[in-house]
Amino acid sequence: MNRFRWLPVAGLLLSVGPLAGQSKAGADLTYLVTTSALFDSNLDHDETPVGAYGGVFGVGVEFRNRRAQPTFEFAYGMAGHRYSITAPWNRISHGGRIGVTLRPSGRVAVATEIEAAFRGSSEDRDLSDQFKASQGLSWRFLRRTKLEVAGGARIRRFPTTPERDARNVYTEAELTQGLSRRVDWTGSFRLERNDADSTRYSYVRETVSSQLAIDGGTMRLSIEGKFRRQQYLARLADSKAPTVLRVDHRLQFGLDWTVVPRGGIEITLGYGFERRRSNEAQKGFLAHQVGLSLTRRW
Repeated sequence: MNRFRWLPVAGLLLSVGPLAGQSKAGADLTYLVTTSALFDSNLDHDETPVGAYGGVFGVGVEFRNRRAQPTFEFAYGMAGHRYSITAPWNRISHGGRIGVTLRPSGRVAVATEIEAAFRGSSEDRDLSDQFKASQGLSWRFLRRTKLEVAGGARIRRFPTTPERDARNVYTEAELTQGLSRRVDWTGSFRLERNDADSTRYSYVRETVSSQLAIDGGTMRLSIEGKFRRQQYLARLADSKAPTVLRVDHRLQFGLDWTVVPRGGIEITLGYGFERRRSNEAQKGFLAHQVGLSLTRRW
């Protein structure tokens, strides 16, 4: 349910999707090399934007015990990030995932996942270390309709700002509807609570998202929108009313267009938009991201 995004960190290395034309039987071990050129109009997500360009070079490995409907999956990726703005964005990031899926019937699947990310979270765009465990249940109650529910817990560590270290729990539901053989729509809702070592960074957040995915074989298009409302539990807004808690509203939009000119090669052009509004002064921002990525798989 929670796929890594390729643009912020090294998520493309950990995306798990079978290549067109693969057989359905047998184990699958894949090696990846990815290089990306990126531009961000507001790399620091500040009210006063500072644009930056940069690049990401990464390597990764993926394993499945079966190419279709695997019961065991493993993925690991490492990437180097370099930007025209100095630290902290110039870094080496790591990400890994282990997943076990049991299918008691052809329509029901139970999935357990353990994930770890170091020096970068693709979900919150934080330079943190994160450890996550989740449990999910999916039910395809119609031929083209699938419902997934999941819950999980995360431990988040911020080496440079330890007061932000937190325990995070969440639940989510996701509905996927096949509109045709090659077009899927997905809608989801997520509720989470973040309890930080400093109550200043504790919050409750709701996320509503919608995604349209088109798979044309040698061409794939993904369009996604998200809306987030984040209510801080103890942090007061900078307003005339001394008892008003800070509330953020964030709107995100992403578009990824992938072309597969030949087996094992993927070219992805991506665009992202993000806007945050807050009742705390100088906490809003607007950012645009553009990236071009080339991936080779073996």
